[in-house]
Amino acid sequence: MLDRVALRDLLGGDEDMVQPMLEQYIETTQPLIEALLAALHAKDYPTVRKKAHFCSGASKTAGAWRLANFCSTIEKAVMADDPETAQTAGGQVADAFTAVVKAVEAGPAGLEPPVQGIIAKGQGA
Repeated sequence: MLDRVALRDLLGGDEDMVQPMLEQYIETTQPLIEALLAALHAKDYPTVRKKAHFCSGASKTAGAWRLANFCSTIEKAVMADDPETAQTAGGQVADAFTAVVKAVEAGPAGLEPPVQGIIAKGQGA
């Protein structure tokens, strides 16, 4: 669920900072995810686009590629006036975020090994 190498590299190679950064990511991203899903439910697409953009960027930074891709799909769909695709991708966001939370709670064992992280990132998974 999380790309350990990308995150560690972003943190200057400091392995000790990975877990605290991920915990902060969860704390700050959860309200964004909740707002994104509420806006999708209300069909408030300007808010959906903004929240999806923020969630995508935060998730990319954290190495949560799958969640980032869903959020990016939502943002692009809204910009293309394609609410059906936005809603479909939105249906995957809660499960993807839950998987990230579980991986963070598992600590280092919940992070992808480097090769898997690179493969998942390259495939857009």
